[in-house]
Amino acid sequence: MGRGRPRIYKTAEDKAKANRAKSLRSYYKRKAALAPSHQNSNARYRAEISKTSVLPGATVDKKKTSGDPTNIKGWVSLGADMAERFDSFIKATPRRYFDLLYKQYTNNY
Repeated sequence: MGRGRPRIYKTAEDKAKANRAKSLRSYYKRKAALAPSHQNSNARYRAEISKTSVLPGATVDKKKTSGDPTNIKGWVSLGADMAERFDSFIKATPRRYFDLLYKQYTNNY
């Protein structure tokens, strides 16, 4: 009789199969243990992002969109409002704005 305990797995394939089964049991055990806290964190995250808050340094819009985008007139007024906001944002012609973006991009990269 040989010394030591007898081998549990005779081949490398048997050992790999047993290791996969153990890993799978461990995965499901950890998944079940983490599930309640994970669900709570998701709910907390959704509650946080759904809050409407003003970012620091952001300006509050003074003019609200008057159009109701459920009909043609609403969509036209919404488009005009967006065009006005864009023009006030770029403070120049679109060509100069894109040139500025290109210069910033090439300087950074």
